[in-house]
Amino acid sequence: MLSIHRYRIPFYTPFETATVSWTHREGLILRFRGGTHISIAEAAPLPGFSVESLQESAVALEDSREALTRLLTRPEKAEYFCSELNRLSLPPSAAFAISVLGASILSKKNRKPLSELFGRTPAREVKVNALIPISDRKTADEQLRYNSLQGATVVKLKVGSEPGALPEWIENWNRKFPGIQYRIDPNRSWPSEKLAEYLELFHGLPVEYIEEPCRFTSLHEFSRAASSSPIPLAADESIHSLESLKELLQNPSIKYLILKPMRIGNIFNLFETVQAHRTPDKEIIVTSMLESAVGRSILVQMAAMAGSPNRSHGLGTGGFFSKDLAESLPESVTLETKDSIGWQADHMEIIETRLTPVKAV
Repeated sequence: MLSIHRYRIPFYTPFETATVSWTHREGLILRFRGGTHISIAEAAPLPGFSVESLQESAVALEDSREALTRLLTRPEKAEYFCSELNRLSLPPSAAFAISVLGASILSKKNRKPLSELFGRTPAREVKVNALIPISDRKTADEQLRYNSLQGATVVKLKVGSEPGALPEWIENWNRKFPGIQYRIDPNRSWPSEKLAEYLELFHGLPVEYIEEPCRFTSLHEFSRAASSSPIPLAADESIHSLESLKELLQNPSIKYLILKPMRIGNIFNLFETVQAHRTPDKEIIVTSMLESAVGRSILVQMAAMAGSPNRSHGLGTGGFFSKDLAESLPESVTLETKDSIGWQADHMEIIETRLTPVKAV
């Protein structure tokens, strides 16, 4: 039986980016019970980044509940499951969650680990970068000091529509905390006419890459900017579909790809696309969209199978929640629904979670 439940979990403080501020995270938990086996997955489109809304995902799952239950009850081979799921044309986050359930069921049925199901050899360890949202200097200093003491070697910095004093901050931090590399994420907020000027400010600093600094009119323009930049540019928001992923995997000018699987959808299609079109020079960074621990648990495995093993991945977001959902829900936990797609968080086991560098499952 397939059940769909809604959650809402708060952040300690509003999570700030250049374009959006969130006080809480909402999403859907999907739970499927087949015999004695329970599988669980998450569908959580992120406002401002996903093409679909949470309500659209919920309605699509509810409308397809009977077909999805039949598909999950007697899944055939992975190829058949993938084909049938594609036929339903679910929104990306919903397709992601159903494909996770299907992979879990097929893995159990065939007594194979997920890595064997997808024909991948997983990394033995998944590295995780630290993350600092937009902050004032004092707060950023405190967070960086804390992350340094925790052993962070890669720190991602959310920034606003101009670099401001950030280059000076990084120069100062490099003296205090040597050995840390920085990733800068303006979320496309920098004005394109000032891009060259802003990029030059970071020349010679320990910056691993800058994620899509501005809105490019085309992939050709993005490629041209990346080719001339003194700092590597990473593709992020541009990866919004299988076609865009395929195109960027083959683009020689862009080395770093920030992969948010829930924006893409069906993970069977995603793995197939990466396997078929990835060139040897591509570095794939698997990154969460502030999912709960339920969603992050599969992202860790995806990072181990599809991510670059020598890079840190963007999975350390659990510490921003004041509460989090348990990674797995035992059979004894009761999920009470207000309606077919509603759910009150009080009825799910809640744990406090901080994701640290983890071993791949």
